[in-house]
Formats: sequence, C-alpha cells, structure tokens
Amino acid sequence: PFIHAAGVVLNGKGYLLTGYSGSGKSTLASACVQNGFGFLAEDYLFVAETNGKLELRGVPRSLKLCRGAIPFFSEFAELPAEKQLNGEYKIETIQTYPETQKITRALYAGIILLMANDHREPVELIASEPLLEHIIDSLMFDGKGMLMRHRQLYERLVENGAIQIGKCKTPQQRAALLSRIIERQS
Repeated sequence: PFIHAAGVVLNGKGYLLTGYSGSGKSTLASACVQNGFGFLAEDYLFVAETNGKLELRGVPRSLKLCRGAIPFFSEFAELPAEKQLNGEYKIETIQTYPETQKITRALYAGIILLMANDHREPVELIASEPLLEHIIDSLMFDGKGMLMRHRQLYERLVENGAIQIGKCKTPQQRAALLSRIIERQS
C-alpha cells in the first residue's frame, strides 16, 4: 500500500518521516539529504513485503519546500516558487541534489514521527498502539478501509514503536539529531 510520508535512507536502511501537515516532513527530508542521507520520496511511499522483510519504495523526483523553510537553506534562495494545486507556493529543490542520493528502494528500518509543536521533549519513544492510530489518521489515503486490507503490514510497521522528534531551532539540527539517534540504534 501507499503511505503518506517522506522517506530517507541512512546506512542502507529506510525511514518514514511522518507527521501532520506543517510538522516539517519535507523540510527535514531536505536537511537529512544535506546531512548525508539518501532520498526516497517527499510525500508518498509504497510499502511492500519482500522475502519476509518490509521494503520502502519511492520515486525521488520531487522535493518541494514551502517558502517559510527557505531561510534555513540559503542555497535555495534564488530558486523560483511555483503555485501548487492547493494554492500554496513551493520551491522545487531536487535538481540541487546529486543522483547518488536519489534512492528508489530500501529495507524498512523505522518510523520517525515529527511533532509540529515544541512543548514536547526533543526525542521520545512512543509505543505501537498510539502509532497505529496516527497511521489511520494521517498516513493512509483511505483510512480504515486501507487499514482493514493491510492490517498485518501496518502492524509490522509499528511493532517497534517510533521515534518522536519535536522541533529544533533549525531543520539541520533536527537532521543531525535524527542521524545520531539512528547511529546509536545501529
């Protein structure tokens, strides 16, 4: 099934960057790529089971940032903003990344849940039960119907919980924090 999330890869392992609108999924994905991660997809990923393992598949063709993120990425300041179907203006940044960072598939390693508010701790581990509810609310295209058809797959995605990351001062700090967390878990 398809999942509404950004996807990045570190050390050959794929991570879902999830969160509600405005939580910084695309901004963090861009900062992660600057921090040495590979890029799978900005907005939608396909999850498949291959030889008993979960695999993330993406099409790394587009990585668009809202105008509000540009102050954190001076290299994008001169790129033009284009009006999207939803009326928002975004800046396409994918052309600035080398082909070696664009990855189409990776073994699934975990979920990173981004929080838009900053009253939470910078990093928390959350259990699988609330995470499954989050998937129903924000990650799937058709909610409960999709959950019923792919329940076992979604349960496998969340069985180890997720890392929840609050706001940092910059997306680059958030990406560096994520990188350190992943390195510690490896």
